Amino acid sequence: MASKKNFIRRYNSATPQNVVFGIFTSDEIKKLSVVKISTPLTFTSLGHTLPGGLYDPALGPSQQGIICTTCSNSIFGCRGHMGHIDLPFPVVNALFYSNVIAFLSCSCLSCHRILFPEARKVLLIAQLKLLDRGHVVQAMEIEQIFSHAMSMNEGLSEEAFAAIVSGEIDKQTEVLMHDEVKTVEDWKQVEVLRNQFISNIKHYIFKGKNCPKCKEPWKKLKTVKKRIMIEAKLEVANKFKNKTSKSGPELTPIREGGFVYLLPSESMVHLRAIWANEEKLMKEIVPVLKSVSGPHPTDLFFMTVVPVTPINARPVNFVGGTVVEHPQNYVYKLILQDCLVIRSIVHLMNTNKETNKENDLLSSERIRLIEQLKGSNLSEKLQISWHDLQKHCDSLLDKSLGSGSTTAVTDGLGLKQLIEKKEGIIRMHMMGKRVNFAARSVITPDPNLNIDEIGIPDRFAKKLTYPVPVTAWNVEELRKMVMNGPNIHPGAVLIENEEGFTSRISADDVTIRESIAKTLLTPDENSLSKGVKIVHRHLLNGDILLLNRQPTLHRPSIMGHKARILKGDKTLRLHYANCKAYNADFDGDEMNAHFPQNELARSEAYNLVNVSKQYLVPKDGTPLSGLIQDHVISGVRLTMRDSFFTREDYMNLVFQALSFIHGDIKTLPPAILKPVALWSGKQILSTVIINLTPRGKTPLNLTSSAKISYKAWEKGPARPWLAGGTPFSDPKIMTEAEVVIRGGELLCGVLDKTHYGATPYSLVHCVYELYGSQASSQLLSSFAKLFNAFLQIEGFTLGVEDILVVKKADKERLKHIKAVRRIGTTAAAKALDLPEDTPTSELKQKIGLSYRKDPKFRGQLDHQYKKCLDTYTNNINQACLPSGLLSLFPNNNLQLMVQSGAKGSTVNTMQISCLLGQIELEGKRPPIMLSGRSLPSFPPYELSPRAGGFIDGRFMTGIQPQEFFFHCMAGREGLIDTAVKTSRSGYLQRCLVKHLEGLTVHYDLTVRDSDNSIVQFRYGEDAMEVMKSQFLNKDQITFLADNLNNVLDKKVVEQLKSGSDNEFIERHMKKMKTWKKKHQDQPYRRSGFTLFSEEMSLQHSEKSHKKINKKHGRSKAAVKISKMWCELDEESKKRYEKRSMKCPDPLMSQLQPDAQFRSISEKLENIMNNYLEQYNITGELKEDIKDMISLKSCLSVCSPGEPVGMLAAQSVGEPSTQMTLNTFHFAGRGDMNVTLGIPRLREILMVASKNIKTPSMEVPFHQNLHKLE
Repeated sequence: MASKKNFIRRYNSATPQNVVFGIFTSDEIKKLSVVKISTPLTFTSLGHTLPGGLYDPALGPSQQGIICTTCSNSIFGCRGHMGHIDLPFPVVNALFYSNVIAFLSCSCLSCHRILFPEARKVLLIAQLKLLDRGHVVQAMEIEQIFSHAMSMNEGLSEEAFAAIVSGEIDKQTEVLMHDEVKTVEDWKQVEVLRNQFISNIKHYIFKGKNCPKCKEPWKKLKTVKKRIMIEAKLEVANKFKNKTSKSGPELTPIREGGFVYLLPSESMVHLRAIWANEEKLMKEIVPVLKSVSGPHPTDLFFMTVVPVTPINARPVNFVGGTVVEHPQNYVYKLILQDCLVIRSIVHLMNTNKETNKENDLLSSERIRLIEQLKGSNLSEKLQISWHDLQKHCDSLLDKSLGSGSTTAVTDGLGLKQLIEKKEGIIRMHMMGKRVNFAARSVITPDPNLNIDEIGIPDRFAKKLTYPVPVTAWNVEELRKMVMNGPNIHPGAVLIENEEGFTSRISADDVTIRESIAKTLLTPDENSLSKGVKIVHRHLLNGDILLLNRQPTLHRPSIMGHKARILKGDKTLRLHYANCKAYNADFDGDEMNAHFPQNELARSEAYNLVNVSKQYLVPKDGTPLSGLIQDHVISGVRLTMRDSFFTREDYMNLVFQALSFIHGDIKTLPPAILKPVALWSGKQILSTVIINLTPRGKTPLNLTSSAKISYKAWEKGPARPWLAGGTPFSDPKIMTEAEVVIRGGELLCGVLDKTHYGATPYSLVHCVYELYGSQASSQLLSSFAKLFNAFLQIEGFTLGVEDILVVKKADKERLKHIKAVRRIGTTAAAKALDLPEDTPTSELKQKIGLSYRKDPKFRGQLDHQYKKCLDTYTNNINQACLPSGLLSLFPNNNLQLMVQSGAKGSTVNTMQISCLLGQIELEGKRPPIMLSGRSLPSFPPYELSPRAGGFIDGRFMTGIQPQEFFFHCMAGREGLIDTAVKTSRSGYLQRCLVKHLEGLTVHYDLTVRDSDNSIVQFRYGEDAMEVMKSQFLNKDQITFLADNLNNVLDKKVVEQLKSGSDNEFIERHMKKMKTWKKKHQDQPYRRSGFTLFSEEMSLQHSEKSHKKINKKHGRSKAAVKISKMWCELDEESKKRYEKRSMKCPDPLMSQLQPDAQFRSISEKLENIMNNYLEQYNITGELKEDIKDMISLKSCLSVCSPGEPVGMLAAQSVGEPSTQMTLNTFHFAGRGDMNVTLGIPRLREILMVASKNIKTPSMEVPFHQNLHKLE
């Protein structure tokens, strides 16, 4: 007997082409139903299901042991059956509220005609028919036929004009209407266009008081909470008689403000009559009506029968032996109770109690219940109960629609709630779900791993398994694993036979394991299928795992890591270099690990999402992995000029970095031979770089700079050279700030964060560009191990000595602080436009008055304080940093950290050694209370800067309690800002991803949406992928030329040239060169029309002609010139076209860049030509550089299938999490701010409003203007 798995493999499922949704009619629901539900009760007192209840056995078994009475299957075999509830009165189907309201509100309820002009109806029907057949353009152009007919037939009657329009449209569209129906899936805007056509006709609705057809008064309709109300006149008081129910009770309409409610039964009658007159139009507007057979298709808008879902969709839950019903039952019970109440009221209204008491079968309890209902009489009670029934039926589709009933739906879920949001069935159970073969734990750092490795506890390794087919090549290894069993690593957990049945390997019985191991290659005698056995082995070293840290904001949030099994650990071990990609730290963060389960998934993980392949971020092509903190410090200390090592230390450090190399390691001769052979730190790094250069490649050449400025290394003023010679034009040359690598050897400069951090065009980035991702990952891993080993030898610490200031600088600081404490009166006087010698009491009084009267005064006062305080803050900082420190760079470890980019910034050093400065909240000084105080410890309207949040203290010597409180206020603002922006940026990213996820690059290099519509003819207009084209710019061409042998593969170039149209390319380039030479003065491309416009605009230079018309956004002159061009004869147009001489199209638009060699963008061609001219390169080298750039361009073309829409969404969404929520405030203008950060992004992408909150304009000044203070 074949296994279930093999059966599924053999099953060929159909591939659906499209999905069409429809609506069941009441008759169809009854045919599908197996039982009528009539009672709200579900179980008896003994716990048995009630027939006719919501758990009737005919709907399916409710628990194990019960047999379905419909199909005679158990709970496992029965697929469930539908039931139904008969409603006493019809209710509106909640899906069609808008349709019912729209049709009734635009129709006359006397003659039942839709009050649009007949010609407009004909036009709309034709447009919608054409759209359905896929003729989108013709549907848009048909309105021109209508406009032409209208202009030619003015004054005709409506019917006559409609007949003419119908004839004209039929004549124009006769062939199209008889075409086979096409699908309109090729253009996604069809539904938008359809809605636009329908909304256009609403502008032409009849606006008179009496119907133009029957001359009866046209009653207006309005809706209140989805209830339709109609104008009530005295003569329609008895309009409800004999119309509302089958038994014919008389209803008195409920009045509200001159309107009465239009009941669903009346709406049904009206729509039936409207259908009889307007069938064609209604069919086109609501296409679902076409699929309904019967005399009254509009009954589809109403419900007389409610379907009841099978029991397996509403399963019973047992909690502690008690039956708990599904929440969905709550809504069904309310509907059933409403039905019983309505039937009871109708029974009472139809029964005469005085003459026929024996017929009254209602119990006294039921009568008391009816008496307690809202309403003064039975008629009102019936209408209110009917309204409740409507709301409860609405709740089946959308719970929020049932809020207006007397018994609001608190429990249960509507169909909308089952589908929508994160908890809905699509997002929770289909788009994402819980998975097997995954692990989750806290992450801890491990610098001894390679950057593409992940440390896995052996406890996880024993649980995560991989299915390996048994072959003659791996049987010995698998036998050992089977013998080890599930508890000894490396072992095996399961064995799967040829038919797909699995059995667990025993952990205790060695004999069973031996027998399994011996028969791994022996086929089963009873097996019907040919195949091999599969062993589910433990996770091993080198297996690939997908690591993920949530939130998954961009592509590198999931990367492939090779497993390294660690005995005894319980946490995942991650290398520091990956922290930026995952936005991870080690303060309790957790990560998920997923183990791919087949060879295809493993191949993708190794080759596509491996850490080494994710070195560059897709957002802007900048590096993502890099060494941080301790490694940066170690790297700087190691490469400084005074770092020398003995042979033993040199060999030890080199081996730490290159321990994975099998074979000989190339070493360098010592830098110093006598008295002792010594190697410099630069030589150690050079040895690593040379040994990691791939075979067949030449070591790289690089000229760059370090992050640490050359000024930091200066010990005194520059002096002339003792041996003479010309001084360098650039002071950076031959200093530690200039990094020079030749032939893989570091000759000059210190390597810091700029070269092995996550920095563009760093040493590691250059290695990635020349040698590939594997070489750059190895280099980073080797550097990390080397720096780690060196730091263990050298050590690094930070002490009080690094923050102390010399006495002279401290005195200077105190002098400035005394002066700044007296600045308050000056700043306040300037803000109030008063003299500086104004008494303090008067200033305080004026400030209090200004605060109360002028809301903008706070901003003006803040501006003056900041302006005055900035000077003093800068003076204090200059006095102490960096020359005022007791220990100077590079001996000052804090300065070394900051300058090298390891950790911290200049602001940190200022706050430690100088002062904290002005505290700001939302770009302003801390606000004052109603009492005029910023804190209770200050007097009202205190003028000193300290009261306004200026802290002249420093962390080294401590700050006052008030200053500490101000500092905490700023810190709290940051925490709240972080908490709030997380949810906003998350929703922003979700919106972006959902809109752009369909955009991909196709084989013709166009960017297309999921419906194949073109969004861009070339991705990014040049078809270049951001990550591949980082070095194709004017600053990096020199680097590529210096490493020409590594970039240029002449064999590949010859093959590409042989397959390209070289003659056409040369001809086109000459043509472009000729045009550029002739039109050097022309800054832009011109056409005949633009040339004509330039000449004519000189003749229409009056101001009145230049005034812009707001309707079409053009001036009188522009409109006149356009008309003149249209009326111009063809010969004159040709003369203008000849004079303008159109520029040849770019080469990339003629030849596809990935198929034709030398088909490069104009910008890249200009960069290449400028470089060749600048360095005067000629001959063979010139051709080689051209070939190199063309080859690089060809390799940089974006690959077909690249999900560029998703990458674009992630590239905007991920950085938005780092943005601030606050608006940016202009210094000195409290009333003037600019919307930035997440609010600005939301304004652009989600609101897309024409009226932006803070419009701004950049106005450039003329050159050579004097600077004004």
